Amino acid sequence: MKLLEALHRTVKFTQIRSRFKVVKEDPTDDIILRTAYDGKADYIVSGDKHLLSLGEFRKIKILTVDGMLKILKIGGS
Repeated sequence: MKLLEALHRTVKFTQIRSRFKVVKEDPTDDIILRTAYDGKADYIVSGDKHLLSLGEFRKIKILTVDGMLKILKIGGS
């Protein structure tokens, strides 16, 4: 229940308006890019090889969990 309460306080709902197509190898990944773009995200944290191969999309950095932890200075290798 505490997790849900924390999410409720920090979640930002985003209406997806973008219609671009970027990931030809896996078009279902485009929804992640659209959500991040329309939600004005700074980062996408993913283990998806197609997204990670982009490295960055429209100034949104695409990182692994380890990469994000390094930025947050929490850990990682």
